Parts: sequence; C-alpha cells; structure tokens
Amino acid sequence: MSGKFGSRFAGQSAGRDGVASERGDEVTALPEAAPAMRTILGAGCTFEGKIICAGPTRVGGNFSGEIRADDLVLIESNAMVLANLKVKELVVHGIVKGNVVATKSISLAASAQIEGDIQTSCMTMEVGAQVKGKIDVAPATTIDADAPAEEPLASAAE
Repeated sequence: MSGKFGSRFAGQSAGRDGVASERGDEVTALPEAAPAMRTILGAGCTFEGKIICAGPTRVGGNFSGEIRADDLVLIESNAMVLANLKVKELVVHGIVKGNVVATKSISLAASAQIEGDIQTSCMTMEVGAQVKGKIDVAPATTIDADAPAEEPLASAAE
C-alpha cells in the first residue's frame, strides 16, 4: 500500500482531494472488484438532512445533519460537515463538527479539523491535523455502530 491513506482513492486527483501525501507518494490501483467512489455532495453545494450511504462516498460541500455509511466516507478539504457520523471508515481533509463513530478506522490529513468526540478501532493523524474532543480508540468489538447518535457539540450547531 502506498500513499498516506492507502489505495482506496486510485484514479482520483491528488491535488485538492489530498489523496497522495504532501511528499507526492504514489497511489496504487484499486482491485477490479472495488466499488467506485461516488460523490454525494460536490464542492459549492449545501445540504441539510440525513444521508445513508452504501459504498465509498465523497463529501465535498457543506452538510448539516447526520451521515451513516457502511463503507468509506471521504470529507474533502473544502467541505464543512456539521453532523454526527457513523461510518465504517472515515478520511478527513476538511472540517467536521459533531461526534464520529468509525467502526474500522479514521485517517486525518494535515488539513483536517474535528470538533467532537471520536470513537474508532484505529486512528492515524498527519502533523497539523486538529482534534477538539474526546478520542476513544478501542478494539472494534467494543464499538457499537448501532447505538443512537449523540447530540453534536453545541458549537457545531452554530
């Protein structure tokens, strides 16, 4: 696996998405059977509500509400997400204000900002990433992805 956040993003630009590391690591190709990354909310768009995703998903705009996903969710560098997230994997390059549960892993790029509690079984952070909240890294068997969403931080609603 090459590239900071693995091979899940092959075929996508490394510029604005920050897929390859700042050092220019190469990103390897996905296996043929891997599902394609879909964009739920593009840059320049705003949406409020609840999103339930199947398969790898990219958020590039401003979103407020709740996100649930059974796979990878990529928060792009220009995105602002004011929501609780319950996902399998999360890669953050932008801003997330709300509580995060990721049953597999969370990867934070240098540009990432999270304000809220994090619960996951594996977490990586690049130098420069910012987290304001409680971080709980525990084995996947102790993470309850079906638990009801907690209220986001008061400042997330502002």
